[in-house]
Amino acid sequence: MVIEGNIHSAGRGVIAGVVNGDVDVSSKLTIEKTGKVNGQVKCKSLLVKGTIKGNVLCEEKVFTQKTAFIAGNIFAAEVIIDKESTIKGVIAHLNSDQQANNTKPNEEPQPEKEKDIIIPIIIVPDEMRPDEPPQNWF
Repeated sequence: MVIEGNIHSAGRGVIAGVVNGDVDVSSKLTIEKTGKVNGQVKCKSLLVKGTIKGNVLCEEKVFTQKTAFIAGNIFAAEVIIDKESTIKGVIAHLNSDQQANNTKPNEEPQPEKEKDIIIPIIIVPDEMRPDEPPQNWF
């Protein structure tokens, strides 16, 4: 299935087809292995198994699995990247104002300039890598 246009949802979302437009989900979003988004993704937390070609803006966590491909910048409070996934972009920490949705949908968050920003990025070794994120995580 191919959707031409933007998607807005007040609940959870799962994308298993192609979306040519922005995706804005107020809760958790999963991009399945067969899923592809050609546009900006905005959500509370994100599990990526498929492809995103556009910036990602998440209030909480981004979790990528080995089949994930993201061509765009990631702005989130926490990012967990499988070592076999591909990220072509910048990973930046969202400050508390940006997490409170003060960032406009098409405006990229800017890092804080007054202090160093540390974003937790976890690269999981093979022997510890789960097929799915822990239940209490996503």
